[in-house]
Order: sequence, then C-alpha cells, then structure tokens
Amino acid sequence: MAKMGRPTIQIDYDTIDKLCAINCNTDEIVAYLNIKDHTISENTIVRRIKEDFNMTFGDYVKQKASATCKVALRRAQMRLVSEGNPAMIIFMSKNLLGMTDKTQTELTGKDGEDFKINIIKA
Repeated sequence: MAKMGRPTIQIDYDTIDKLCAINCNTDEIVAYLNIKDHTISENTIVRRIKEDFNMTFGDYVKQKASATCKVALRRAQMRLVSEGNPAMIIFMSKNLLGMTDKTQTELTGKDGEDFKINIIKA
C-alpha cells in the first residue's frame, strides 16, 4: 500500500551547518532556506532537527556555530598577529598569556602592621 500524505522534505544540513559557521542566527537560517526552497517552514526544520539529532534547533545552531565560528575567528586573529598587528598582538597576549598592563602595589606598615590611608577629595 502506498504511503499517504505529503512527501518528506529533505533538510539541507550542509547548508545549515555553513550558515552556522558564519554565526547566522535561527531567523536568518530559516529566511535563507526559504529563499532557496520556499517549501520549508521553521516548524518543519525545528521538528526534523529534534527527530534527527534529538536537540532543539537553537541548540543545534549553537553547537555548530561554537565549533566552527570560534575556530575561524581565532584563525583570523592569529593571522593578524603573524602580520604584526600591534593591537591584536596586545589583545591576544592579554587573553592567551594572561599578560596585563595593570600595576599592582601592596603597602604594609612598619613591621607588617596595618595602617590607615585617608583619601581626600579635592
């Protein structure tokens, strides 16, 4: 007996993954897929991702974006460092190496005793 109802819509996960890789949000992904294939609704995509991957659409997008977008961004940052970009060298040094331009001063009283500092507002 032939199956009744609408045919199963094929979800282009490769395209969704590529859109996630450039950090598109859920609305942008749905809009793009609807430009490409006018028959896909957000509800269909949400339902199919739940069926195929046992996660929400938002979680799927977040997982794919996290895995690919951060790598691409880090690669671009390191390219700027290798090109000698001073701002990026400083930024990456602070973030990756824990470097800081803050100076920490510790004051102690005579023989390690506590002392009081009065701050007078001018």
